[in-house]
Amino acid sequence: METKLQQFLIDDLKKVEYHINELTERLLLIYGGETEDFKENMDEIEKFFDYWRQHTKIKTNNPKIK
Repeated sequence: METKLQQFLIDDLKKVEYHINELTERLLLIYGGETEDFKENMDEIEKFFDYWRQHTKIKTNNPKIK
């Protein structure tokens, strides 16, 4: 059973991920493509969100969380 705090964390992570994705798209438009450094940074950000997605699914036992 998920607690209010867990739900706040899940909601906040979704908001942060949305905004990171928006910034990423804009940076790609501004700079015209990915450099190696940019790709590495984006991979690290994606790992962060993957970790927390998995963590929230395990803790809440809620497979609906994406």
